[in-house]
Amino acid sequence: MQLKNCPVRLQIGSELPGFVPYIHQMGTVAAETRDSLLKGVADSPGIQSPDAAPPPEAIRAELRKIIASGGFAATERSRKLLEFLVDESLAGRGARIKAYCIGTVVFGRPESFDPQKDPIVRIEAARLRRDLEHYYLTDGIADPVVIDIPKGGYVPRFTSRNNDHSGGAMSKAMAASGVFDRGWWKEHLPSVVVAACIAVLALGVFAYAFSHVQRQSTSSGAVQIPGLLVKPLSDLTHSQDSAVLAQGLTERIIEKTSRFKELAVIPGDSDTGQTPTSVARYEFGGTLRDDGGQLLVQTRLVDRMDGRVIWADSFDVALQPRQLFNVETTIADQIATRIAEPSGILFEAERRMWLEAPPDNLDAYLCTLSAYVYRASFAAGKFADMRNCLEQAVAQHPDYATAWALLSLAYVDEYRFFYPAPQNSTTPPLTRAYDAARRAAELDPGNVRAQQALMMTLFFRKEYSRALEVGAKALALNPNDVELKGDYGYRLALSGNWNDGCRLVQQAMDSSARKIAYINTALALCRLYEDDLPAAARLITQADADDNPAYHMVAAAILAEAGDAAGALEHRQWLEKNTPRQIDGLLAGLPERLVRPIDQARFKEALHKAGFAPSSGG
Repeated sequence: MQLKNCPVRLQIGSELPGFVPYIHQMGTVAAETRDSLLKGVADSPGIQSPDAAPPPEAIRAELRKIIASGGFAATERSRKLLEFLVDESLAGRGARIKAYCIGTVVFGRPESFDPQKDPIVRIEAARLRRDLEHYYLTDGIADPVVIDIPKGGYVPRFTSRNNDHSGGAMSKAMAASGVFDRGWWKEHLPSVVVAACIAVLALGVFAYAFSHVQRQSTSSGAVQIPGLLVKPLSDLTHSQDSAVLAQGLTERIIEKTSRFKELAVIPGDSDTGQTPTSVARYEFGGTLRDDGGQLLVQTRLVDRMDGRVIWADSFDVALQPRQLFNVETTIADQIATRIAEPSGILFEAERRMWLEAPPDNLDAYLCTLSAYVYRASFAAGKFADMRNCLEQAVAQHPDYATAWALLSLAYVDEYRFFYPAPQNSTTPPLTRAYDAARRAAELDPGNVRAQQALMMTLFFRKEYSRALEVGAKALALNPNDVELKGDYGYRLALSGNWNDGCRLVQQAMDSSARKIAYINTALALCRLYEDDLPAAARLITQADADDNPAYHMVAAAILAEAGDAAGALEHRQWLEKNTPRQIDGLLAGLPERLVRPIDQARFKEALHKAGFAPSSGG
């Protein structure tokens, strides 16, 4: 690991207040190291080459230490996999460690298991490698034995990092060069002692700074979120202008994608793709060519685990004088929206991966992923599990701002869709929503999802001016966030600003990589109030939210206004059959979401046309 790529600033007394006493501590360690070296040279007739590998008992001790460590943030499935791999290897059955055997023995797959069709072994092995890397960068940074799983197979590798069991190529090279000769040590002892002291001090400084950055650099705590390595765009023209453009566009892409707090953006031209909080599974890169005033940018998103290209696109624009910044911004906006927002390419790949091989227990990141899956359709059947998962996530990771924000949005849905409250909860849902939103915003004021949750909570508390103010500030934080743009535009429209609100909702629909039901519903309502009834009917039937009762009531009202009596009847009958107890609440609550009395009257009239009695809604 190169220190120049580590986001650490050593400012004594400010960012590292405990640095000075730590240096004194490491100075003592350095002195003890010096004395040990001097004593070893004086008392020993010669330094012997260490053993070639750690003994089995040391490996088993290391395995037990890893499993028990809080720094090994792995699922139960990953822990079982690690134990199996180590046990089989130590038992001399390394040849048995194949994907089929792992799938059937460890993961309980049937005898018909096909590793080519079911990627569970490959996925879990990649997660285990990531978890082991994280462990050895944190709790295991000084462990004498290292266990890792080299890529390309599943047989574990055991190596030592101390003088008792640190053999291998380095020891052989030192022995061959005379380092283990007593005369060599007498001649070079002063330099060796100085170098050792400096190395110990440097390692101590780095270890302290690394642990400090782990605590301070992210609101996600120990949560592992997807990493995106953004490689510099390759300049194929090799002119001064094209080189500046390639660098500028790369920086814009990093800037735009890093505004999405659901992933860790890792800039750089190295292949490590690693930070204290994430290891990059995905890599973005591409080429740029200036062809006589016509700019061609070709990009791709690669899954680094298996090298698959999961998305590629090209951008061909005319270069105008003094418009380089605008060109960079336009292209970077499109790329960030396509790959980084929660309905984009990267999260669709994550969703598919975990659908193919779901873990035994959802960890905190996967809880947020399930929340975004739910929010695409607002399916009532997914709500309770999603909310419970988020409640567990914030209990385990109280500093995870995104989970708090999504939990707040879940509580808002509990209120507006009349879902049952959690067990033993007596606090009103909007109170819980407001508290969770404030917690998220306090943890990370720049987290757009936190601001979105605060906006939604304030809106349903009928604090409309504050809600719209928060929404405007949030949109300024990340104009490419489709989730936010759709919700904020909808709030604007419901407040009576139909022109600006519906324009934002349309932009959200145009930008989204996949269909989001509530955006379709919001745009259908926009068309209703624009008196474009055919467009309203078309959009509401495309919404794909068949499990959500509020959707059925809005659909019935819109279709009745559009003259489709049969369609309106179908949606009303669905409500009467599936959620009869929620009808009165929806009839009273839906019109209230419209701020202006004139808009409320229009919607109540549409509900009446759909066959809902006005008296039912109070």
